[in-house]
Amino acid sequence: MEVLDKSNVHSIVRCVFIHQEKEFAEPAAELVALQWNHSKSEKNRNLEKMLNESNDRLPCHLVLTFKDSNKSVVAHVKIVRASGRGDGQCAIFYSLVVAPNMRGLGLGRILTEYAEHYVRSLNIAYVYVSTPDMALFYEHIGYKRCDPISSMKSSSKQLSASQVSSLEELFAKRANITVSNELNIWLRKRLIDEYDISESFSYSELSKIIKEALLEKSNAEDFICFFIETKWQQQIGPSCGISAITMLNTISHIKRSNFLDSSLLCGCACILNELNTEPKSCLEWALKSGISNDGEIFCAYNLVYLAEKCFQIPLVVSNITETTKHDILHNILRGNPVIITYDRSLSNHVPGFYQGLHAHWTLVVGFVVPKDSLKDFYKNPVHVEMINEHHFISLFKFSLDFLMTDTKQCFQIFDSNSLWVVCVHGMSSHPFVCLLDTLLDSNRQLTMCNSPFFLSHSNLIHLRNKIVYTNN
Repeated sequence: MEVLDKSNVHSIVRCVFIHQEKEFAEPAAELVALQWNHSKSEKNRNLEKMLNESNDRLPCHLVLTFKDSNKSVVAHVKIVRASGRGDGQCAIFYSLVVAPNMRGLGLGRILTEYAEHYVRSLNIAYVYVSTPDMALFYEHIGYKRCDPISSMKSSSKQLSASQVSSLEELFAKRANITVSNELNIWLRKRLIDEYDISESFSYSELSKIIKEALLEKSNAEDFICFFIETKWQQQIGPSCGISAITMLNTISHIKRSNFLDSSLLCGCACILNELNTEPKSCLEWALKSGISNDGEIFCAYNLVYLAEKCFQIPLVVSNITETTKHDILHNILRGNPVIITYDRSLSNHVPGFYQGLHAHWTLVVGFVVPKDSLKDFYKNPVHVEMINEHHFISLFKFSLDFLMTDTKQCFQIFDSNSLWVVCVHGMSSHPFVCLLDTLLDSNRQLTMCNSPFFLSHSNLIHLRNKIVYTNN
């Protein structure tokens, strides 16, 4: 075998999936046992797990071997899915081990690149690692420090953080893998900028959601829903604001402009970086402009900037006032959604009250009213197109030539304090329905950011009491 160094090692090693070439399982188990000082029985249990659990869709075990070797293993990594994540599919790398006599040749980086390429092919957006002493290595290859993540099933949401940690330690001891502890540092790397745009949500599903939300909370028997049709984009990581303006961009009649009014950015809390080259994606715009660390947008004025730069959509930020409910209705009836931040309930995405710990952007695309309150309006809907009618609800979407100029009169024919709105967001392909008052109240109590790894400005002062309108 030729002399090894960093310049040639990549050309003489290959990556092997243990479930495809099972003869590499035993030397891989030997390497892991050597690293973690496992007993013979622990090594045998680990070997059995490698053979039984590794598969094409995860979990799986990858190893590096020399192309001309006799089944020797010089590096190993285990990849598992991270369950219960709503911000894109995620994976965790465990037990990244390089043979002691082969360290310093870049084999850890080579195996990591192979593993990243594989999970990216599975449409996995993030990969996480936990390490007590290799944080600088991972940061050098593009990983960023982050909050901890669990690989346990979604049912673990019912447990406290300490209970989850105890269970993971117990299971990991049996599985012979390392887990996070107080000394470990968690890092993650984003592998995909954004998911593809999906088709519009189904109208029958919208009817079901509205029925479940309103049936037990209203005396009315039938409702009318007016909504603006939009497609859905699943957010990756904290990119809910980017997903919101991306979904806004799918509405064909939204006004476009090639000119950014600098007055729209007044009050912006950060200084935008000068860009030498034009970014290729909305996420790249946010990162290179210095307004985001990983896609999060904690400033309404920065969202205005991104919408214009990426999609040429002029937006305007307004304070929430006594006329806001009328303004929202006015915009929706003109075919223009509004964008607002609220505190997202983790169980069903509806507005909650967590002082900003779950701050989340949503696109308000419609409203729901009792059918009886709009009898005359319903009999002659010349300005809208009815697309579906069920026993419980009639659904309308707006024709492109519809423009209601006097929404004040329309607003007065039903109780504005019980106005329900239809909202879409990046966490779920299903819209949610909530009282407009609840949505606005959730926004008014935003005060703090839940992670030191994201860029937030002045305790969410540029989200609280702010709403974003299409500047048409």
